[in-house]
Amino acid sequence: MHGLGLTCFPNIISSIENFQQFKTFCDMGGATGCLAVAACKANLNLQAIIFDLPRIEKHTIRYINETSSDIRNRIRFQSGDFFLDTFPQVDLFGLGLILHDQCFIIEI
Repeated sequence: MHGLGLTCFPNIISSIENFQQFKTFCDMGGATGCLAVAACKANLNLQAIIFDLPRIEKHTIRYINETSSDIRNRIRFQSGDFFLDTFPQVDLFGLGLILHDQCFIIEI
């Protein structure tokens, strides 16, 4: 999924109208964080949270540490389960390539 995200997420982000208006972003089930990275590259004022299970954090941190310090300093990891835990308070949520094997209705 990481490789697919690297190619499609920048295009998806660039298609969001008025994306510069957002100040905070949460990449739900973000895994390596490539959606959050694409979002931060497209909006230089954006602060991003990668929200995923605790066991994913080491993989996320490894990828985020490979980005520029400008990007890396605007992204943080928050552990949680989006089926059980409270979501972070942000302006915009992104769900990229995470519901491909789930058949649930989520009430927010």
